[in-house]
Amino acid sequence: TYKGKPVNVKQIAKELSVRYVLEGSVRRERNRVRITAQLIDAIKGYHLWAERYDRDLKNIFALQDEVTQKIVAALAVKLTEDEQKRLVRKYTGNIESYDYYLRGLEYFNRFTKEANVQARQMHQKAIDLDPKFAAAYALLGLTHSQEWSMGWSQDPRSLKHAFELAQRALAIDDSLPSGYSILGEVYLWKKQHEKAIAVQKKAIALSPSDADAIAGMGGILTWAGRPEEAIELVKKAMRLNPMYP
Repeated sequence: TYKGKPVNVKQIAKELSVRYVLEGSVRRERNRVRITAQLIDAIKGYHLWAERYDRDLKNIFALQDEVTQKIVAALAVKLTEDEQKRLVRKYTGNIESYDYYLRGLEYFNRFTKEANVQARQMHQKAIDLDPKFAAAYALLGLTHSQEWSMGWSQDPRSLKHAFELAQRALAIDDSLPSGYSILGEVYLWKKQHEKAIAVQKKAIALSPSDADAIAGMGGILTWAGRPEEAIELVKKAMRLNPMYP
């Protein structure tokens, strides 16, 4: 959202309803990556932490964990055991597979028929490189459920594919929130509202700050005839992600 624009940290904090802002840059040069990062208290206007890194690209996941832990320490945050597990979740050890996964996510978030096809190709490549990459199966499933929900396909197999891929993802990692969210969407389109609500609750319990999962529950509750509850959830999702699509 703010890339390539003049940065006013206080204004950003106000727009996002946050106190702390992490800013920096990432530059890749062959097999090296250079990262600068600084954590700012936007209310008081001072830096809590700043660091520069110059590492091999193959160690990017270890670097990601290191930066995360330093930020947690700088904020003096006490994490529960479940929160600690979420912070160091290893999606894949294959950097190329992870790259395809991120590209697929970017295509998916364009919300067009053409980009959805490209997202599917990217996620399939991620799976080809790492057949145990649970999140890639989940997002591949999401491309099938999206083509159905957006009316780009009337083939009932779209929902079948989405359901099977979500189940595959959860068979690999049963703590993956997106797997349950996809099941929730499939159950919704099958008009099995109680099942949809149950699995979406699990997704939110696993990732309480996931704006998409919370908004998804709002959608399910709307169709289940509980619009007042849905409105509150959608408002919460908008607070968690003010730059919502």
